[in-house]
Amino acid sequence: MRQFLVAFVAILPRLVPATGFINPPDMKSVHSNPSKNAIYPVGHSLNIKWDSDTEEDRMDIGLWQDFEEKSRRKSAWVQKNQTGPTVTWPVAVDWDLTASNMFYLALYPADNDTAVAWSSNFNITKGLEKTSPNGGISVEVKAGIGVGFGVAGLTIIILAWLILRNWQSRRHPEIRYIVSEGGDLKEHRAGNEGPSVVEMGSERRTTPPTELPGGS
Repeated sequence: MRQFLVAFVAILPRLVPATGFINPPDMKSVHSNPSKNAIYPVGHSLNIKWDSDTEEDRMDIGLWQDFEEKSRRKSAWVQKNQTGPTVTWPVAVDWDLTASNMFYLALYPADNDTAVAWSSNFNITKGLEKTSPNGGISVEVKAGIGVGFGVAGLTIIILAWLILRNWQSRRHPEIRYIVSEGGDLKEHRAGNEGPSVVEMGSERRTTPPTELPGGS
């Protein structure tokens, strides 16, 4: 009987080739609070590691999209027949992240559909933007957005002022200023050296002297 137990203990590591994930952390070694999940943006290179007795063990790594309703959970292979306890995965999914952005990894002996280890839950987000642990936009990103809107608004105001100024100068290119003097409105026009003044409010109109045809 003792010899049988010794033999069983000797082959036990081969029956269980992996004891758990290292990265992402194993399901049994971390919290269960979703707000503390690790966040990986699409395109991030995730270095997946797990415990293994030998580098010759061939393993399959599966990705699961997590839902409270088990019937809605989806899965896909990240890597098949992986030799060695590590693989780099460029994070990518074809599923709707608005339905659920929570995922976990499962480790299977090659050609076996029974998982021997599971990772802790983690979140996947679109793009490379930084996100806060609760899944929203971080304070830094919000501040950057606010600054961007401020600069854009100031630019629009300056452009509008320049356009208005240019429009006014084209509408009255010869007028330099208009003054009210003694109730008479006078227009002073550029380029006139003589007393070219139009006085509104009185009957007097002064124009530059002209020479009549045939005059002496």
